[in-house]
Amino acid sequence: MSKNKQQVSMSAFAQPNAYDDVSKPTFDADYWKQLAVTGKETVAPISAEDKQKSDEQLKQIEQLYPKYHMEQVEITKLIPAKEEWNFFPKQDKTILTELMKNLVAYGQLSPALVWKQVNGTYMILGGHTRYQAFKALHEIFTSEEGNDPVMAERFSTMNCYVYDYEELDDVEARKIIIFDNIIRRDNTTAIKAQAVINMNRLELDSRTTRKPSEQRERIMTSIAKVMGTSEGSVKRLYQLRTLIAEFWPLVDGTGEDKITTQAARTFSLLSEDLQRYIYNNHLYRNKLTANSMKLLSKATTVDEVDNIYTSPQKYVITSKLEVSKEPPSDYETIMFVASKQEKEIIKEGLLNIIENPQISEDTRELIKEVMTTA
Repeated sequence: MSKNKQQVSMSAFAQPNAYDDVSKPTFDADYWKQLAVTGKETVAPISAEDKQKSDEQLKQIEQLYPKYHMEQVEITKLIPAKEEWNFFPKQDKTILTELMKNLVAYGQLSPALVWKQVNGTYMILGGHTRYQAFKALHEIFTSEEGNDPVMAERFSTMNCYVYDYEELDDVEARKIIIFDNIIRRDNTTAIKAQAVINMNRLELDSRTTRKPSEQRERIMTSIAKVMGTSEGSVKRLYQLRTLIAEFWPLVDGTGEDKITTQAARTFSLLSEDLQRYIYNNHLYRNKLTANSMKLLSKATTVDEVDNIYTSPQKYVITSKLEVSKEPPSDYETIMFVASKQEKEIIKEGLLNIIENPQISEDTRELIKEVMTTA
């Protein structure tokens, strides 16, 4: 398969799923019963700034998909979206716990986004963590230890913005899932790239024009607006679509097991076999110059890759030198490169050298001036 035509498998993005049941908080039922009484005294309310941000986020969805209505939906009728539609990692237990505390103290401030199905269930498009919080609280207040019919009833239904079945199709529903997660979360580079790749495919699935170049431009512009970034940034993320699965965790890795976005883009231009060769031999840990990166992007064989990684790196170092004394007519510039710790040792050595009687007074003065300003 040509490296220009290879397509990344979306299984490359497999990770803990946002729809999995989140571990229950460690607080016992008595804690939640007490919180129902004292919640507003012990739980900080959402700030005006966060409330405004949440409202603005919803408006972004409204502008794209305005045809919904409000309903109170029984949690037993809510179902997660299909697992294969989602690549966002689940929220951790801390976020779930804080959300549950806020729900007990102040109620549900932000409705979920759901799509009504023909069988009467409601598929969650935005608000899976809220659903998990409602479900956990309902279980707590219906348990033998936390038995509280009033609170159990309170968490038996959720406020939802409902899209009727005919208002969406599978493609549009998947777009809403991505939009909601991109708008509401602080996502990593890898997740943003995956969002761009998925969104592009979904937009292509729903294209209506016969002019692919114009359609592609509108796709990138649309995605950039949703993500609140530049079209150039979106295109650079889209370049990662052919990156092999093994590299994705390293895009947001740490230490020696981290690759820059530039390196990831370079690797994605190679065939899968060459990418896997670089990964299996840990060559990605070797930092390359911009010129070596350029050469690597055009590599087609293992030998070419090895040559790029094993050849001595060439660094171009430039420096501007200003002196107040005219240099000799036949002067030549000598440059030294050293660490900060070594610089003083070199300067001390030069002072010894210029005491040589064969060094002219003019050259001696020039060297002293350079050492003073260095």
